[in-house]
Amino acid sequence: MKHSAQKIGLFAGVFTLFFVANAFAAETASWRPTYDFVMRWVNFGIIVLLVAKYGWGPLTRWLRGQGDEVAAQLKDMEEKKQAILEKMTETKDQIQQRAQYLEDLMDRTTEAAKQDKVRIVELAKAEGAQMIQDAKHRADNQIMEARNNFRADLIEEAVDLAAQKLPEIISAEDENRIQENYLTKALQQ
Repeated sequence: MKHSAQKIGLFAGVFTLFFVANAFAAETASWRPTYDFVMRWVNFGIIVLLVAKYGWGPLTRWLRGQGDEVAAQLKDMEEKKQAILEKMTETKDQIQQRAQYLEDLMDRTTEAAKQDKVRIVELAKAEGAQMIQDAKHRADNQIMEARNNFRADLIEEAVDLAAQKLPEIISAEDENRIQENYLTKALQQ
């Protein structure tokens, strides 16, 4: 409080000296131009004091509120981003598990084919070449079928995941753009 009173006193002193000097320096005999000049500055000072006293607090509160609101929005976006990253990690883990399953299936299939090959060769050397060829075709077909089944499962899961996520992410405008691009490419082929 004491500090503010000193500032106001200093301001009033400088203000008075400034205007007294103008009043003494007036070249006309009329007092009206000097009075208008002084009153303009007095009114300006009053407005500045009123704004500083009554407007500064609400203005700073509003600015803080805006800052808090932006911070809350940023936090919300960060949480959504973290949820999406967790879902992506979960999906990657599922893909790795499926890949490991396919690799194990391929190993088992290959091992079974090798055992079939050895047994066929021991049973009939005369028909061995033909039977080995058949075993290889069966193994390739099983692997291809396992791959196709795995791909179908992955596609179904990807479609389900996309059906869950895309309505939240893609707007009607994006959907129209995707449809137009698809139709354009389909017509070009």
